[in-house]
Amino acid sequence: MARRNLVPFVLLVLILAACGSKKEEGDREKKGAKVDKSTDISTLFSGTTVTLPEEVAKAAFGAAQPDVAKAIGTDTTYLSSKKFDGVSYDLDYSREEKKLEKITVASNSDLEPVLTKQWGPPIKTKKGVPFWFDSKTGTRAWLPDYAKGKRVAFSRYDSLESLLGPKGFELAFATGKPLLGATMDELSAAWGGKLCDFSREGAEIKKAIEEYRTDWNGLWHDKKHQLRLCLALPRFVDEGTPYGDTIYFGRMGKVEQVVLSFQIGGAPEVLAQATQFLDAKFGKATELTSTDGTKQRYYFDPAAKLRAEMRISAESFSLSVSRYFPVAELLAADKPGVLSVATKSMPGGAPAAIEKEDPEHYNPHGTLPALVFPASDWGREEMEVQLESWDKAPTTHSYRVVLHHTDNEAAGDEVFAMLEKKLGPAKKDAKSTDTDLFFNFKAKDGTKVSARRVSQQWQIEVSK
Repeated sequence: MARRNLVPFVLLVLILAACGSKKEEGDREKKGAKVDKSTDISTLFSGTTVTLPEEVAKAAFGAAQPDVAKAIGTDTTYLSSKKFDGVSYDLDYSREEKKLEKITVASNSDLEPVLTKQWGPPIKTKKGVPFWFDSKTGTRAWLPDYAKGKRVAFSRYDSLESLLGPKGFELAFATGKPLLGATMDELSAAWGGKLCDFSREGAEIKKAIEEYRTDWNGLWHDKKHQLRLCLALPRFVDEGTPYGDTIYFGRMGKVEQVVLSFQIGGAPEVLAQATQFLDAKFGKATELTSTDGTKQRYYFDPAAKLRAEMRISAESFSLSVSRYFPVAELLAADKPGVLSVATKSMPGGAPAAIEKEDPEHYNPHGTLPALVFPASDWGREEMEVQLESWDKAPTTHSYRVVLHHTDNEAAGDEVFAMLEKKLGPAKKDAKSTDTDLFFNFKAKDGTKVSARRVSQQWQIEVSK
């Protein structure tokens, strides 16, 4: 009988010993005693693309600090790994909102070979800083230069897919909100704090718009007419949020253009990916090179009268999306008038009559009346149709427009072809030179048209 009872007794002793061992191990951890950890960090990172280590994987970028603390089981911003020797985690929160912005993983080992094996080859900046991107989750990782390869930082970023959206000229970040063509009040009501200079500069822009209409002596490009747009997330290799995003207002008090900035760190792979994406989104590009060597890629949607331009430098590129007025529509052969925007009182009508016929575009510059439209195809500023009159005369005698074709002489040739198609063969004026060409036309209704091509622009004047 004694032997039969011995087995349960031995099992009970072993169980109690095991429990005691686990309790002692837990007590050692609580007291900060050393616990055996792995020195092999090959399993610290998982997944085939950018993935946070398991110990902090439940921390959600953009979440408030209390929610992050609850998710990972600690409210500290620094914690040591419980599984890997020499590994620690730093959590960075935004200054005001206290939302998680970045997680940095520190190690005693060189991390680039480990991450390359796990996620594939990185994209490297000109300075050699490696980056890995996951556009599906909007998460990126990089090895900060100061850490010599032994720290990897994680953060959210705005991929081109999330920022700009699929094919077409609609911009994903502005979905459901007014932007191009919006007034100051419409923009302010919809975007709020994302107009980061509005409280300081909104009133100044409104004042500039009003002053331009009353002061003939001022130039629009000298006046305050832009606001910074503050979007929340960095892009590509930017470690901070972008600074160069800008909204531009036109003389009619509406948004004409929005410009987004992208830092690429001199990485040709990033530029190639961006160019491929924009070509797929906007369609076929016209590529130009400016006199200072800057490369430009233009995209057009004539039906929507929207234009996109990519300007490329060694370290960055910008993307502008703007309204525009197609020259092909302005000089269309099947439209009445020399310019399709001319009202029935042009040329020769009184400014008041022309204003009544087109109040949407009538915009006097002090005592100088004009119609103002979005920029032409290659123009950077709005297209102005000046209403010419003699001093103190009650009526106009002509109207005049300048069409720019900067860095694109082929576009200048197209303007000439459109003029001849609409008005018939041109008569070259005797005052023409090799670099300053003058032509005369006569419209079917008897109006006279003079056209001058000089310095990457056409100057067209229509008179009785």
